[in-house]
Amino acid sequence: MSRLLGIVPYLCAVFVGTTAVKECYELFEFTCIGDPSCIMLESMFPRNETKTDCPSESTACSHQFASFSSKGVTVTTTTGGCLGDDDVMNLEARCYSHTELESIHGVLDNLKEFGSLLGMDFGEAGMCLCNTDLCNGAVGRSVSIAVPFMFLGIALSTALSN
Repeated sequence: MSRLLGIVPYLCAVFVGTTAVKECYELFEFTCIGDPSCIMLESMFPRNETKTDCPSESTACSHQFASFSSKGVTVTTTTGGCLGDDDVMNLEARCYSHTELESIHGVLDNLKEFGSLLGMDFGEAGMCLCNTDLCNGAVGRSVSIAVPFMFLGIALSTALSN
């Protein structure tokens, strides 16, 4: 019985999100379509996905994307890495759609501002959070591979409705 009581704090920690993440994939990908100069731009920003040790306060790994467009050119950035409690704002470990991110105060404001600095219109965004080691990259594709396809469908339906 004392052994069982000894693991209760660990079980509680898993459910309240205070578990530590030790490793995440540090991700960066830049894609550009719609202009011949995209080939040069993509070569300046090569895809990068490396394992990284997280700071001790990290509680989640992230995988997020944002797209911007102007004059027929669409740029999409995909990033990911370690996040702490302050960064995840008590969000659950799951994927969040563009609409859901709009309801979280301030999350999309920075992206909209970034797009205007680039002279581009902000398009779509999505984010996945997960709370196990290396869950946001190549090994954890079960969550993150669905995200681009989900948002591609949203982007296509939006484009077709315009």
